[in-house]
Order: sequence, then C-alpha cells, then structure tokens
Amino acid sequence: MACRVFHPQERRYLTQEALGAVVDYLSLQRESDPVLEEALTSAVLLGSSRNRPIDEEDFRMLFDLAAAAPEKIDYRDAVAAVRHVPYAPWLV
Repeated sequence: MACRVFHPQERRYLTQEALGAVVDYLSLQRESDPVLEEALTSAVLLGSSRNRPIDEEDFRMLFDLAAAAPEKIDYRDAVAAVRHVPYAPWLV
C-alpha cells in the first residue's frame, strides 16, 4: 500500500468522498502513480477555478482522462507559441 500525505490544497478542493477514492486507489498500489498525481493536480486546478471542491464522480473522470492521455501536457510549449503571435489590436 502506498503512503501519501495530502497537501492542504488537495484537502480543500476535493470532497471527502473524492479523497476516499484516492485512498482506495493508493491501497492497490505500491507507490503513488503519475496518473494519480496528474489527476490530483487537475482536480486542484479545476476546484480552485470553480471555487468549490471536486466530488468523487468528477475526480474519477479526471483520473480517466489522465490515464487516457499518452503523456503529460507541457503547457510551456503553448505559452511560448502564444508569445510569438504578432500583436493585432481588436477593432470594436
């Protein structure tokens, strides 16, 4: 069984049921899985943007999405691409 201490942000933005799902998953693993960590990060980001905790159903959906992704998305590439877009003012 993997052992993991939850960050205060994880405790804030995941419901008790969602945290229970994380514990259930950890009980099946020898160590924390990168897919689980990605799902937890996504849950904290989503919860903080909505300003409310993520429930178990939403967390399981985020976990399934993280498991289906072939690799972690590197947002730095997207930010770098946006920085090279020439400035064009909006006409109103």
